[in-house]
Amino acid sequence: MSQMVLATGNAAARRARGRCVTVAVDGMAFHSPVHVGDEVSVYADLISTGRTSMKFQVEAWRRSRDGDEQVKVTEAVFTFVAIDSGSRPRPVPPG
Repeated sequence: MSQMVLATGNAAARRARGRCVTVAVDGMAFHSPVHVGDEVSVYADLISTGRTSMKFQVEAWRRSRDGDEQVKVTEAVFTFVAIDSGSRPRPVPPG
């Protein structure tokens, strides 16, 4: 989950052109474990933008170090809010 927050936080900050905070995680589903040594890839897709918030569909996939098969291990919807220097919500710039 921490890797998902970091990856999605980067996407949110790029879209908002500045600092953002995680305000919600919805529908977190753990499908399969990640094993030590697995490669983990995280994908975040922007699904909606409000005045100060953004929602992302996030998936994490794993691939064992000695194989090619990729398996979805986790998915969720993350909501971020853009914040100003005083940690107050600020508008997300037009896309």
